[in-house]
Amino acid sequence: MKIETNLPPASATHVGGVMCSGEREVKLKPSVQFKIYLGLLVLSIGGYQFQHTSIDDFFVNPFYIGSMVLGILLVIKALGYTCQKCCRNQVIEGFYKYRLPSSNCYNCGHDIDKNST
Repeated sequence: MKIETNLPPASATHVGGVMCSGEREVKLKPSVQFKIYLGLLVLSIGGYQFQHTSIDDFFVNPFYIGSMVLGILLVIKALGYTCQKCCRNQVIEGFYKYRLPSSNCYNCGHDIDKNST
């Protein structure tokens, strides 16, 4: 039993980096990406708390490695999440004050996710 389809092969959908046949590239907003990474970090830390680790396998624990990678990624994302119009950081407000990023600037109201690449 052979099922025939009229779909082009998978390699024919992207020609020279341009999307063909009405496909759309779905890209998450930077504010949503940040919140997803933060949620993954919380889950990773929670998973690490429920595992028994010894001194020998402490640094090779996948939850420990995942937490470190996500922590570094979140610091980089937090430092780079600024408004293009007023150039103020949207995550780090002060040394002890942080907030979750949104699609609009907290200071001037500019739509940050609209112009991000």
